[in-house]
Amino acid sequence: MLTRILQALREATGPLSLAELASWLEIDVTALEGMIEQLVRQGKLRKGEEMTAEECRLEYESGAYGDLCAFLTHGNVATRYEVVDS
Repeated sequence: MLTRILQALREATGPLSLAELASWLEIDVTALEGMIEQLVRQGKLRKGEEMTAEECRLEYESGAYGDLCAFLTHGNVATRYEVVDS
């Protein structure tokens, strides 16, 4: 499942909500949050800044971030995650 999360973040074409990602992976949002934190602890994801969902959308559309970056939104808060490839 952790590999599927990383793959989904690599393939993201824009900000994803935690609910959308959880639905696609067919898991509960709280379980997804725990798995994301596990990936951060393992060094496979790097957690970046938080911003509003609207700021996130505008930043993403500006192309300011590379291919290995995804934003996950929860309510009106977005967090940037960078997939760390070994």
